[in-house]
Amino acid sequence: MESGLVNVRTQLQNLHPENQAKPLLKQMLVEGRTDVVILLLSGMSSRYRNEILKTFDDDKELSLLRNMHDQMLAGHPERTFIEDQIQKLENLKQQDNK
Repeated sequence: MESGLVNVRTQLQNLHPENQAKPLLKQMLVEGRTDVVILLLSGMSSRYRNEILKTFDDDKELSLLRNMHDQMLAGHPERTFIEDQIQKLENLKQQDNK
């Protein structure tokens, strides 16, 4: 998964921020793939990340960013991954106790 993220991140950084990168990221956010967008943006240089984020300017786009920031503040996507792993461990423990 990491190599896929690196490849997509590299491609996004080579696209025009407003006309190409933003629509792709925006579509991912609309599709509910916020965790992927967070991972892609967090690995970019701050310069390029800022260039993309500055293009989100209407109310609907700013709402998408606010939702993404809320998830980041809640610890996503790392927190979701950790919680999933804990749940799997709990399920295994329950199976062992049966």
